[in-house]
Amino acid sequence: MPSFAVAQTEVEIERLEVSFWPEYDRSSVLVIIEANLSPETSLPSTVSLPIPTRVGEPHAVAVRSEDGELLQADYTRQVNDDWAMISVVTDYPAVRLEYYDRLTFENRDRSYTFNWPGGIDLGAFFYEVKQPLGVSDLKITPQGETSVGEDGLTYMRKELGNQPASSTVEIEFSYVRPMPGFSGKNPSIRNVSPLEFLEVALWPEFDRSQVLVIYRATIPSDVAFPTSVGLPIPADVGEPHAVAIFGADGALQDAEYTRDVEGEWATITVETESRGVWLEYYDDLTIEGQERVFQFIWPGGIDLGTFAYEIQQPVGASEMKITPQGVGGFEEDGFFYYRWALGPALVDTDYLISLIYLKTTSGLSVDSLAPGPSLARPSITRGGTPDLGPWLPLVIGGFGALLLVIGSIYLLRLRREEAVARPRQRRRRSTKKKAKDLHEIDASPVFCHQCGLQAGVSDHFCRQCGTQLRQ
Repeated sequence: MPSFAVAQTEVEIERLEVSFWPEYDRSSVLVIIEANLSPETSLPSTVSLPIPTRVGEPHAVAVRSEDGELLQADYTRQVNDDWAMISVVTDYPAVRLEYYDRLTFENRDRSYTFNWPGGIDLGAFFYEVKQPLGVSDLKITPQGETSVGEDGLTYMRKELGNQPASSTVEIEFSYVRPMPGFSGKNPSIRNVSPLEFLEVALWPEFDRSQVLVIYRATIPSDVAFPTSVGLPIPADVGEPHAVAIFGADGALQDAEYTRDVEGEWATITVETESRGVWLEYYDDLTIEGQERVFQFIWPGGIDLGTFAYEIQQPVGASEMKITPQGVGGFEEDGFFYYRWALGPALVDTDYLISLIYLKTTSGLSVDSLAPGPSLARPSITRGGTPDLGPWLPLVIGGFGALLLVIGSIYLLRLRREEAVARPRQRRRRSTKKKAKDLHEIDASPVFCHQCGLQAGVSDHFCRQCGTQLRQ
C-alpha cells in the first residue's frame, strides 16, 4: 500500500459510501464516493477525499442538500505522489465526487482493484458494485449480498463497519462478458472536422436478426466546406451498409467514402459540403434462447459537442434494460424509443451503451409496418357483380325487340286518333358536369416503396427511411 496520511481535523465522516459501476457508460469503472458528515459537524466545513493521481481531474464534484438534491461544487486538487486530495468547502452534510478508473481487459475477462489509503476516521464504510448488463461469473472480495435495485439491475452490497485512520481497505471484483470488449485504445482519426452533434441509433431485430446501427452526424456551422468527416465503426462488421449526405432539399444522397482499418476499428471518411452525414452498418446481436444482449462502444477519436443515443425497442420485446438508462415513449411511427444525451466527448473519451431484453419469437419489427396497397387480383372472388359477358347479346336483342313492339303500337294509335294532340315538351338535362366533378382528388394512401411505411398527405420523403416517395 502507498504511504499516505491526511490531516482531517475539520470534520468527522460518519459514513463513507463507495459505488463501482463498471462498463456503465464507458469502457472503464465509474467510481462514486459520497461522504456523509456527522450531525455534530459545524457548517461550513472543509471535506478532503483522496483519489488516485492517475485518474486526473474528477469527473464531477457536488454537495448534497438536505432534500437530496445534488449541487455542483468548486474544489481544489492537491497531488501527493500516487494520491490527489480533492477538497471541498461545504454548507451541506454530504459531499460526492465521481471519477473514471481503468478496467483490466483480458479477452472476455474484466477485473478491477480499488484501494482506500486510510488517513481518515470513518464511522462506517459501505460499498456497492453494479453488475453490468449481460455479464456472468461476478466475483467480489470481500463478498457482499446480492439484491435488485429500483432500476431492475443487480447490485452487490456490503457494510464493512468502522474504519479508523490507520486502516486501509481493498476491494476486488471480476466478471466475464460474453462478447469481446474495447481494448481501451482510441482510433487515430486525423485531418477531419469535429462534430457538433452525433446521435447513434440502435435498432435491434428491425429488418435482420442483427442490430442496425445508424450514425446521424452534424458538422458545426463555422466549419468551412468542403470538409472531411471520419466516423469509426468496428472493423469486423466489414463495409458499411450505407453512407450518405443530406442534399440541399433535405434528401439523403449516396456518398463516396474510404475505409481505413487500424486494429479493431475501421474509419469511414467522407468528403462533404453538407452539414449532415448519415452512416449505417449491421452488427451481431448475442441471442441465447429468449435473451438478447448487445453492447455498443464509441471509441473516441474525434471531438463531439454532444453525444446522444436512440434505441428502438423491438416489437414483441419485454423486460428491456438499458445502461445508461434513457427516457422512453411511443413515437409517430408506432415504435417505442429510448433516448438520452450523454454529453460532450473529447478525442480520448469513449462511451458505452449496453442493452438486454427478452423475446420469444424470431419476428422482425419491419413486419409490423403497414404494408403497401396490393395490385394483385385474388384468384377467387366471393360476392360482387356477376360476369354478364355470355348473356349480353341475348339481353340486347330482347330489349331491341321490345322497343319495336312498343313503337308499332304507338304508331297505330296515332293514326286512329282524329285530333292531333300536341306533345308536351320534356325538360332537357344539362350535360355540363358540376365543378366538383372536374377536380377529383385521389385520396388513396401513399406507401413508401422502400420500407412500406404509410406516408402523410403532404410528405415527399419517407419519415422512416428518408426515401423519396413516388407520388
